[in-house]
Amino acid sequence: MSSSGRRATNRPSRKARLSKGEFNSVAQANGGLENPQVIKTPVVRNGKQSTLGYQPDVWKAWKIDKTF
Repeated sequence: MSSSGRRATNRPSRKARLSKGEFNSVAQANGGLENPQVIKTPVVRNGKQSTLGYQPDVWKAWKIDKTF
């Protein structure tokens, strides 16, 4: 156990996983994803827009969706 009293694990947290609907939305926005078992991270979303992998130039061009 860690000093905080929680057991350390090697599995990804629930926060890191996409739901099936989120995955389908990201896949559609990024060309369908030929190999859905392998996607680049980070997955960054802004409304219906998304990117796979580190793409700060694309993110800077996005208008921020403030509806969430």
